[in-house]
Amino acid sequence: MDSFDSNDLRGEAPGENDQALWELLGRARRIEASPYFARKVLREVESAPEPVTWWQFFLRTIAPTAICAGIAVMALAGSGTKSQVVAANSDLEFETIQNLDLLVSNHESSIWLDPSSSSH
Repeated sequence: MDSFDSNDLRGEAPGENDQALWELLGRARRIEASPYFARKVLREVESAPEPVTWWQFFLRTIAPTAICAGIAVMALAGSGTKSQVVAANSDLEFETIQNLDLLVSNHESSIWLDPSSSSH
């Protein structure tokens, strides 16, 4: 047998080697643990990185990347299309623009003359 077996006494009676073992242990150098040994061990255990599961990896990296890519694609797709406003009656708009200063002055003066607009 290569490994130690507690039932394997190899022909010796129980207790014959006990005295020699205790003498050997008595001669060994004693090592005292630091008073902060338990604190240091717990700190190392708590600071050890937690194993990351596949779903945590997905939620932390792949999902945000996919969302940002989708927003970028939508922004680029939306900026490519330009809509043009077509005037129904361009002559009417031209007259409005020509008389814009008159319309603005009439609007400003009508505020002062109209008693119902005093609540503005």
